[in-house]
Amino acid sequence: MAELPASLIGQLEAPDVRPVLNGSDSRGNSFYVVRKGVQRDLDSYGIAIENDGVSKTEAPNVFRSIALRLKTDGINRAVIHIGGLATNFCVEFSHADLCREFVPALHANGIESRIHLLTDVSYGIPIAKPDRSWPDLGTAPSRMASMGTKACTTEDVARDGLD
Repeated sequence: MAELPASLIGQLEAPDVRPVLNGSDSRGNSFYVVRKGVQRDLDSYGIAIENDGVSKTEAPNVFRSIALRLKTDGINRAVIHIGGLATNFCVEFSHADLCREFVPALHANGIESRIHLLTDVSYGIPIAKPDRSWPDLGTAPSRMASMGTKACTTEDVARDGLD
């Protein structure tokens, strides 16, 4: 699980939003925090593509940097865990961005990859349908599964490791 240094927490809370923060934790693990939605006049559900469907965040550049660093470090397999709010919006859009931008960057560098959805920390937002019925919030994970994504929990990751 992520261990974010206090200095990073301060940067995340700073009023001048920087789109990408990176560093390492006390265990030597490198991390990147990619902020989405940094354009005040444009919403972002996904991590890489803004809601206008054209504008890109810094995420694709970060993905290429990570892939190159992994290749340089001799890593040949990556497991990506995704989760959060809301499964049927931000998580699903970001998942699509990972499939469209990050996975190809990894594969271009000879790195095989898998994506896992952390189901115990992912929750959908119920939106009433026109007939006033509530939707089945389970459809977003099913759509991600149809793209090869496996479901797991944070407990699975802690017990079994990162793969």
